[in-house]
Amino acid sequence: MTANPMTKAHLTETKFTIDIQVESPAWNTSVPNLIAYVKETVQEAIMATSFPESCEVCVLLTTDAEVKDLNKDFRGQDKPTNVLSFPGLEPHELRGFFGLGIKKQDSDPIYLGDLALAYETISREAAEQKKTFINHLTHLIVHGTLHLLGYDHMNPKEADQMEALETKILKTKFNIDNPYRSEDK
Repeated sequence: MTANPMTKAHLTETKFTIDIQVESPAWNTSVPNLIAYVKETVQEAIMATSFPESCEVCVLLTTDAEVKDLNKDFRGQDKPTNVLSFPGLEPHELRGFFGLGIKKQDSDPIYLGDLALAYETISREAAEQKKTFINHLTHLIVHGTLHLLGYDHMNPKEADQMEALETKILKTKFNIDNPYRSEDK
């Protein structure tokens, strides 16, 4: 992703490298301590899966217009969406790390991939769903990060597994109720 960021942070810890680009001032006014919060959310999602290696994730906090362009270019859908995930590893590569205990030969972090989040769509959805902006954003960061880690919702079994893990992370780490629970239930 190329951008002229208004804010850029490269945050590194022992196990995680998280690059964050903020392309709209609305992000900074909507989330206190934005960079630290996004970093923490990505880290919690990764740690919940017990991914065994040091890793890197890039997060683009942008506008509907940018996400619409990315969605059109990469998914053939000419519309904005809330979050896009661009995995850096193929599913078989991820399975190797998780299931076979494969260890890398070098010390470079594994590039898990990129997330792109659209401010206007997330804000609109939060209002429509009667959720706070930050709770909806947290859910979408967790959701997108799990996609980078090979989770998907293409069939009911996969969807149930992914939603259960999302719900567990949101409740235990952020005290956010199940985002999939309908108000009608």
